[in-house]
This record gives sequence, structure tokens and C-alpha cells, in this order.
Amino acid sequence: MLDLHRLRILRELRRLGTVTAVAELLSYTHSAISQQLAQCEKDVGVKLYERSGRRIVLTEQGELLADYADELLALADAAQ
Repeated sequence: MLDLHRLRILRELRRLGTVTAVAELLSYTHSAISQQLAQCEKDVGVKLYERSGRRIVLTEQGELLADYADELLALADAAQ
């Protein structure tokens, strides 16, 4: 099941482009972010990103999920 934390990671990955940058921003290890991304892919059953050297590019499905993540996270933030 997807959770808001994984959606936030995916959103930041789209914005920042590297696992290292996301890990630094969210104060997690590189390994923890990689594990969360792998679990996110497992949860939805589709490939969400591709590696291009050190950079990561979201697939079409990853972009779509990141768009939904933006909306869901905005709603969650507004509800707090």
C-alpha cells in the first residue's frame, strides 16, 4: 500500500533527480530512500523510474503517479 511518505520521496526524486539529494533533503540514508522507492514500485506493480548514470528519470507511469502525489500531499498538508 502506498503511503504519503513514499509519495513525498517520489515527488522529491522528480524534482531533485538523485537519490542522494532526496536522502539529504529528507534526512535519510541513501539506502533507506532506495528501499522506499523499490517498495513503491512493488506496491503499484509498474516501473516508476530509470537510472541514467547518477540521475534518475521517472517513467511515464512514474510521472503520472508523481502528479497524483502532488495533489494528495497538498490535500494532506491542507488538512493539518
